[in-house]
Amino acid sequence: MLRRFHPALACAAWLTATAAMAQTAPTGVDKQAFDFVQSYAAATPKIDQVPRWQTPLCVQVIGLPAPQVGQVKARIEEVAKAVGVPVGPAGCSANVEIAFTANPQRLVDNYVKGREWILGFYDKDPGVRKVTQPVQAWYVTATTGGAGPNAGWAFAYTGVPSQSSGNPTQFNPKVLDRPDTWSPTGCGDSTLTSCLKSQLENVFVVVDTKAAADKSAGLLSDYLSMLVLSQPRSLGACQPLPSVANLFVSGCAGPAPDGITPADAAYLTALYQANPEARRVAEQADIAGRMARILAPGGVAAR
Repeated sequence: MLRRFHPALACAAWLTATAAMAQTAPTGVDKQAFDFVQSYAAATPKIDQVPRWQTPLCVQVIGLPAPQVGQVKARIEEVAKAVGVPVGPAGCSANVEIAFTANPQRLVDNYVKGREWILGFYDKDPGVRKVTQPVQAWYVTATTGGAGPNAGWAFAYTGVPSQSSGNPTQFNPKVLDRPDTWSPTGCGDSTLTSCLKSQLENVFVVVDTKAAADKSAGLLSDYLSMLVLSQPRSLGACQPLPSVANLFVSGCAGPAPDGITPADAAYLTALYQANPEARRVAEQADIAGRMARILAPGGVAAR
C-alpha cells in the first residue's frame, strides 16, 4: 500500500524554487543545463522536436482510494498551472490516464485492447506494451502547423509524389503522429524554424504499486507530474542534475530526490517558455539557455 500522502512542494514554494537555487547555482550552469536537456528531453519521431502540451490537461487517476486520487490529481494540476499549462474543467475528457495496479502488465494488456493508439507512434511494435519500469509512460504526440497548404513545399518536397495532386501537403492544422501520415506543412526553407509544433496529445501512465510501495503518494505525484508534463528519453537513466526523474534509478549521484527539484522546476518552466516551433537543435539550446538563466546566481547564466 502507498504511504500517506505528503505534499512535496506547495504552489508558493514552486514559484520560489528557482530563486532559492540561485543562491547555490554551480559555476558550470550553462553546460549543466544543456547536458540535462540533452539527456532528458525526448524528441518526436515525426518532426524531431520536443513535445509539450498545447491543449488543456485533463487528468484521470484510477486504482487508489478516493482521497489519494484527488490528491495525486490536484498535485499534477498544481504543477501544470505553475508552468503555464492550462487545466481542463470538471467533466473534461481525459487526456492523461494514470493507473495504479499490482499487476501492471495485465492492466496494460486489457486497457489498450481495441485502442492501441494510446501506446503512441510505435503501437504496432509488440514490444511497446511490455512493462519494464516501476512507473511507465506512453505518449501520443501530434504535429500542428499553420503555414498554409503550400508553404515551404518547393524547398522541402520537390519531386516527391503525394496522395492527391502530386504535392505532399497536409491541409489539416493538427495531425496525430503516425508512421503512415504526413504532418501539416511548415516552412522547409528555414534552418531555424519548421513552423510546426510537436505537442503532447495523450499520456498513459501505469504505476506498479508493489514496486512503488515504499514511496509516498506526495513523492510519486511529483514524479508523475514530471512524466505527464514532459516526455523523457529514458526512465532508466540518471540525469546530470538532481531530478525527481532519478527516483527509480539506482546508483545516481547525490541524495535520493524527495520531490521536484529546482532543476526540474527550471526545466519545466523553460520548456513551456521556449519557442515551440524551433528546430530541435535551436529548441534544445533555447530551453537550456532559459534553464541556465533561472538556475544561475542573480538570474544570469554563468559564462
